[in-house]
Amino acid sequence: MFKRQHPKLINLSLLSTLLIALGACGTSSFEELNNASPVNDQFANALATEYRDFARSEIRQYDWPDQKLFSDKGLRVASGQRSLPERPEDWRLKDKDLPEFHQKRADLIHWLDTNGRITSPFSAAKAQRNYDCWVEQKQENWQADDIRTCRDGLKAHMPQMWQVQFPFDSSNLKAQANAQLRRIAQDWHRNPGQFLLIQGHADNLGPADYNYRLSYKRAKTVGIRLAELGVPKQAIRFEVWGESRPRSSSRQSHLLASNKVNRRVEILKFSK
Repeated sequence: MFKRQHPKLINLSLLSTLLIALGACGTSSFEELNNASPVNDQFANALATEYRDFARSEIRQYDWPDQKLFSDKGLRVASGQRSLPERPEDWRLKDKDLPEFHQKRADLIHWLDTNGRITSPFSAAKAQRNYDCWVEQKQENWQADDIRTCRDGLKAHMPQMWQVQFPFDSSNLKAQANAQLRRIAQDWHRNPGQFLLIQGHADNLGPADYNYRLSYKRAKTVGIRLAELGVPKQAIRFEVWGESRPRSSSRQSHLLASNKVNRRVEILKFSK
C-alpha cells in the first residue's frame, strides 16, 4: 500500500532541491572569477583573490546572494575597476554600530588612497576583504566567532592610525594636539613598531601650492615633536599631500569631511 509522505518532509525535500538548483544557477560569477586572468597590478590581483576566497566561503554556507555580491566585486577588481570597501549604510546594521563601521571605513580608505595599495598591496587587500567580511557577518549577527575573526583581521592588516588637528592656516601645535602626540609617543615606547609615517594634509581653501607647503610644515612640526618625546628619528618617515587627499567622513562614509577636519596630520604606525 502506498504510504503518504509527511507534508513537512516533502517541503524540506523541495526546499533542499530548490537550494541546490539556485546554487547551480547562481555561481556563474564565481566560476568566471575563478578563471579570471591576472592583471598587471599586485593589489588588484590580491584583492580579486581575497574576494574569490570570500565568495567560496559563502558558497559553502549556501549564502547565494552574498557569494554573488562578492564574486561580482572580485570580477570588477579583476577587470581593472576600483572597488571600495562596503558602505555601512547599504547593510542592515544597528544604529549603535554604524559609527565604528564608518570610522574604520574612513581610516581604511585613507590608507588605501595614500599609497597603501602600492606600498602594502597584500596587506591592503586582506584589510579590505576583512572589512567587508566584518560588515557582512555583522548584518547576519549570529556567528560571534566569525564577526570577531573578520574585525581582528582588519586590525591585523592595517596600520594603527591617529590624527592631529591644526588651526586654520597654521602649523602650530595646540594643547590638544600636544596631548595626542604624548599619547602616541607613549604607545611607541610601550610597543615600538617598524616606523611611524607622518602625513601632512591641508584643506582646500587657498592655492594648492600654498596648501602643499603648509601641510609640509605641519608634518615636520609633528615629526620634530615626536622626536623630542623620544621616538627615534630613524623610525619617523614623512609624506606630504597638501589638499589632494581629503578624508572620508567618519559619520557618513560617502561624504568628505569638513575643511576643519582636513587641517590635519595623519600618523600611521606600521608594525614590525
